[in-house]
Amino acid sequence: MSNEWTDLEGKAWWAILRSSTLVMRGLGADMQADNLQLDWFDVLINLAQYSEPETPLSTLADNVVLSRSGLTRLLDRMEAAGLVERKLSKTDRRRFDVSLTDAGRKEFERVMPGHQQAVRDRCLQYLTDKEKAAIHSSLAKVISANEV
Repeated sequence: MSNEWTDLEGKAWWAILRSSTLVMRGLGADMQADNLQLDWFDVLINLAQYSEPETPLSTLADNVVLSRSGLTRLLDRMEAAGLVERKLSKTDRRRFDVSLTDAGRKEFERVMPGHQQAVRDRCLQYLTDKEKAAIHSSLAKVISANEV
């Protein structure tokens, strides 16, 4: 296989990067208008989706999209704001678990409907159901191939 991209590969990659950048920039502005930073929402949505009330910090770090490198400082700020709580793990005293506080869950529930609408407005409304299914199927393969 050649080291050079095909025209279609270059276009596909650029479309992924550019659309992600534009949509995330817009969602960040939307979230700020709702008095929450997008990286805070990234943590809230990740913690809200786990069935266990306490999530290992390492699991959270593997799943956040926006703030992996600054996660400890971000959690410091979110903990000071009363949205999350960190505790030593009950199963491994060398690790921490993170959980939503009641205030964190309420904050997530407050902003989630607006976030869903913003995603529809900025992205999903422009795609047919068939296109959404194709994107999901295609990118699920990429995610699966790259997950650690």
